[in-house]
Amino acid sequence: MIIHSHVFEFLSKLEQNNTREWFHDNRLLYEKSLQSISEFANELITKIASFDASVLNETAKTSLFRIYRDLRFSPDKRPYKTHFGIYIVKGGKSKKKVVEVFG
Repeated sequence: MIIHSHVFEFLSKLEQNNTREWFHDNRLLYEKSLQSISEFANELITKIASFDASVLNETAKTSLFRIYRDLRFSPDKRPYKTHFGIYIVKGGKSKKKVVEVFG
């Protein structure tokens, strides 16, 4: 399992140029980085599934967060996150958590 250096280069450049125009011009670099992170996530899921079978059906698609930020209520209007996020759990990242409060 390895995360290729081009992923870190992309994220570093994105941090310095966090605009839609730059992102559009460098879309291929983003897609290459996303592919590399997806491969890493799939390998990680396989390794975790060896001791936790509940994540066996998960994939990079169900575990990776999108790179686009929600700007609606944020004073920070940068359109992109400067990291990739992976959440590996049965049901994927969109799994609803139920919290019970007893009072």
